[in-house]
Amino acid sequence: MHDLVVKDGIVVDPAQEIHAKMDIAISNGRIMAAGEDLGAELNVDARQVIDASGRIVTPGFIDMHVHVLPFGNQLPYNGNPDQLCLASGTTTAVDCGSAGSPMLPPTLVDYLRETCKTRLFLFLNISSRGILEEPELSDLHFVDIEETVDICKNMSEIILGVKVRLTRGALGGTAPLEALSLAMEAAKKANKPLMVHGIRTDQKDVLKGVTLVDILSELRSGDILTHIYAENSGILDEKDKVLPEVYEAVERGVRLDVAHGRGNFSFEVASKAMKQGLMPDTISTDLHKASIMGPVYDLPTTVSKFLALGMPLDKAIEKVTASPARIIGMENNIGTIREGTKADLTILDLERGSFEFTDAEGKFKIGKERLVPVMTIKEGDVFLARSWSQANWVCRPPFLEVSKR
Repeated sequence: MHDLVVKDGIVVDPAQEIHAKMDIAISNGRIMAAGEDLGAELNVDARQVIDASGRIVTPGFIDMHVHVLPFGNQLPYNGNPDQLCLASGTTTAVDCGSAGSPMLPPTLVDYLRETCKTRLFLFLNISSRGILEEPELSDLHFVDIEETVDICKNMSEIILGVKVRLTRGALGGTAPLEALSLAMEAAKKANKPLMVHGIRTDQKDVLKGVTLVDILSELRSGDILTHIYAENSGILDEKDKVLPEVYEAVERGVRLDVAHGRGNFSFEVASKAMKQGLMPDTISTDLHKASIMGPVYDLPTTVSKFLALGMPLDKAIEKVTASPARIIGMENNIGTIREGTKADLTILDLERGSFEFTDAEGKFKIGKERLVPVMTIKEGDVFLARSWSQANWVCRPPFLEVSKR
């Protein structure tokens, strides 16, 4: 007898190129089987049965860019990881640069294992101040490469890499390439990827002549450029053509992350870039307690914006499941419903109609579909879910309740 069977859902698993009506059987927090008519009689075939008829069932959503480290009031962007992530369909999230090395409590690993239900990883800010005090890179005395490397190695089970921000809010008077060089040195010594919050072309006072091409030339295969579709991100030239150096970076393995955020996603930039074939590797939110009420709301809403931009459903799902799982090196455990992997699922309604979405510039786009989370399953535990949805200006707060077996 299985612990749980999710029955008759429309399963979308891009990692296996699956889009079909199927049952999924779960025991001991793992996927045991997926297929047609597995048997789902309550207390005969399974201790718990979920009828997902007519609903989309995907591997658990992975949000590659959030700010949710649970440090109480210590950080300006923090929030409860479970209320911000798990309650709206995200089973795995990556906190990107909220904290610097001395800010991580020694009990953090235990907390993330024992208390936090969301599977949480992080990129460590190259500044020891993290984003607690901006601009965090204005005084480079707060950059300690050796300490950063030590923490990366000592907490390697949760720290994926190093993060650096190269905009006015982070740099102060520090030259962008100087900050980038320090962060790259730490990432190389730690044998970890570097995530770069790229420049803004309108911030000429802090750029000191640096262009996106200069930044891209420093990045290695596996490094990540985030906020790629922000207004003034520099990926487009004066004729709105994608820079050839961006394609070259992608060819050599640099990853592109969306990270919507309060000010880092433009429908116009995304549309122009996508029409020229420049697609993101990961769709992510840059979610925190200040952006959950808009314009971000949650990951399903962010994915819905890409459906409105014309991205096919299966491709959009790939960018919040299989693709981020590969990037963080967990493709054999999450991001798929392959037998033996962790039993993480996101169950959603795919609603059709006319929905108004907003980007970070306050501009609108009408979409014909939206994804609304109904249920989140994390390693076999079942949680009800809702969306902080901006569609049609309806805001329905999420709630987090576990369904006991």
